[in-house]
Amino acid sequence: MVPSFDCVAYRGQAFADLAAALMTDGILTPRDIGLARRAGRTDWQSLKRVWHCVARFGSPAE
Repeated sequence: MVPSFDCVAYRGQAFADLAAALMTDGILTPRDIGLARRAGRTDWQSLKRVWHCVARFGSPAE
């Protein structure tokens, strides 16, 4: 998932920025969010909100 205007409108700029920071090679996957959680990179509530953006606006990888 690439953070888009939809994510900004849905959860706010801070969560779109967090999503962008968690990306690997320009793609954000549930695995990236899980790794960030395990590493303690940010609080779980913020990661939950990023997950909601992925679930709502993400698309399958090619």
